[in-house]
Amino acid sequence: MLVACANISDFEELKILVSRFDFLEIRLDLCRISLQEVKEIFSQDKRLIATFRANSQSDENRIAQLRVALRSGAEFIDLDINSDIGILNLLRQDIIKNNTKLILSYHSVEEVMTAASLQSIIERISSWNPYIIKIASLCQKPEDVIDLLELYKKNTDHRLILLPVGEGMEFARILSLQAGASFIYCSSGRGQETAKGQLTQPESEKILNLLLNEKK
Repeated sequence: MLVACANISDFEELKILVSRFDFLEIRLDLCRISLQEVKEIFSQDKRLIATFRANSQSDENRIAQLRVALRSGAEFIDLDINSDIGILNLLRQDIIKNNTKLILSYHSVEEVMTAASLQSIIERISSWNPYIIKIASLCQKPEDVIDLLELYKKNTDHRLILLPVGEGMEFARILSLQAGASFIYCSSGRGQETAKGQLTQPESEKILNLLLNEKK
């Protein structure tokens, strides 16, 4: 399953983008839209992930936008295990009341992590009982990708999304989906990437179709 990432600041263009895809991550930290516009976007009959990464905006604004997204129909909310636990505690009742699925994520884009460190992070995140555990980890060589993807086999009792990040990791992301990811993230178009190694959704679909045809 593929998720397109929306990071367009113009509201009208964002609405057009949302109409094109069935499953999207709305990067509220990059979209810069009003509370009313957040409500309008998340009220649509689409599968949407609400994400608001820590940036220069206040936590009060982040909480307000995420709460509106939750109450307007977001299927998922993605929070960072390192920076968003306070926000998680404040939004916990809204998450439960609105039956929103919690993605707790960890990002290591500056250094390559060992398999043991990655396993420790999975165990740490699992203690919060999220619906999905997501780790985006820098990979620089095939062995790094193997270490990351082997964690699917070691953690079959968890829903995981393990994303190789870095230059040349485009195809490794597809392998993550094949290895067991609940879904993977794609850019909504060229120049709209929200992480290194993202392919566009059409590119990802073509590669997946080729792989599926090879199995037949």
